[in-house]
Amino acid sequence: MKVSSTLLATAFFMIAPMALADDRLAGFAEVDISAWQPLVADHPLDLIEQLYDGHPEATEGRPELNISLRLDADYKFIIDIEMSGYLDDSVSGNNYRAIVDQAPGGWKLEALGLQNICYRGANAGVPTTALCP
Repeated sequence: MKVSSTLLATAFFMIAPMALADDRLAGFAEVDISAWQPLVADHPLDLIEQLYDGHPEATEGRPELNISLRLDADYKFIIDIEMSGYLDDSVSGNNYRAIVDQAPGGWKLEALGLQNICYRGANAGVPTTALCP
């Protein structure tokens, strides 16, 4: 269910402004992954599956899910997840960016960022780190 994954991400959302641990998350609010499970997995996408599990909720709202995975110059995977068409009157979607590196036993989630996409407000439809009105 989309609501549960949105609540999950919101539960880890860092509200206080802080320096980003990774400049690859510029433009994203950093998500606290200290309690994230799993932190190590056999495949990079296994680390972030809970973010998109249950999306779409229904065919209403014209749901979309886009996942891209690329290798950066430091040989870390950058995984971008774009979801839209939420059945919510405030948030139309979320963008996530995960930084994943090789680790003993597989792959490790190093950092995670979040952007909200609001239905209404001054910046409707534009990715933001602010909460949606």
